[in-house]
Order: sequence, then structure tokens, then C-alpha cells
Amino acid sequence: MLAHRGKNQQPKKNSRKLFLLFFLALFFLALTLFTSTKPKDKGQDSPRSTGRFLSQNAPGERAVFDIIAENDSFSPTRLSAYKGQVIVIYLSAQDKTYDLTLPDLGISKEIKKDSKEAVEFQATNIGDFPFFCKNCPEASSARGVLTIKP
Repeated sequence: MLAHRGKNQQPKKNSRKLFLLFFLALFFLALTLFTSTKPKDKGQDSPRSTGRFLSQNAPGERAVFDIIAENDSFSPTRLSAYKGQVIVIYLSAQDKTYDLTLPDLGISKEIKKDSKEAVEFQATNIGDFPFFCKNCPEASSARGVLTIKP
């Protein structure tokens, strides 16, 4: 009878060991996944928009924006940042060559089809600064406004 009990307990011990090994492997996998991703630097985030307006609400940090240029239009069309921030605007040209022109800030950058280019500058003045594509048709929606707040 005792020998019979010992045989029944052996599979239980093995299943407990397998469960423990499985649990530990799962734990270390989860730990690896969560710790292997590089933590985001608050100033390096690229805000995304579900609408047509992007706002960077943290004075003193970098303001990073992604603009998609497609079908002679920009999206988003309104950007907001604070005086003193370093502004980085990434423009992705989807279907043709575009340019990003901010005449009041003396900025003009051409972006070829299927590429992404960055424009980076310091926000030194307060106000509304229009931006547009000078190589797009005049009636196009490839225009917007960058608002610099105090």
C-alpha cells in the first residue's frame, strides 16, 4: 500500500515542479519584456492627434510634432507650443514632394515623396505663425498655424 502511495505522489511532485517552472519562465519573460523597452524621455515624446490640433502643454520641454502631408493637405493643421521650447516638426510626404514653409520664422524645408524630414528651431517669439506648402496649389489645405504661447 505504501509503495502505491509513493507512485501516486511522484506525478504530483512532477506536475508541481512543471507548474513552478512554467510560472517562473512566464514571470521572467514578462520582466524581460517590461524592462527591455527603453523608458521614454518626457521631452522626446511625439504627440499624436486624433483631431486637427496638437498641443504641447509642458513649458520648458521639447515640443515634437508629426505632420502628414498627403493629397495637398497637412494634418494636423494647428500646433501649439511655449516660448523657449525647442520645436521639432517632422513632416512626412506621402504622395509627392512637399515643403514646409514658415515665412515669419525664415524656415523652408523640402521633403521628397515617401520620406520624413525634421525641422528644428527654438521658439523665441510669441504669437501665431502660419505655415504652408509653397509648391502646392493655392487652394490646397497644406497650411496651418503654429501658436507660441508665453
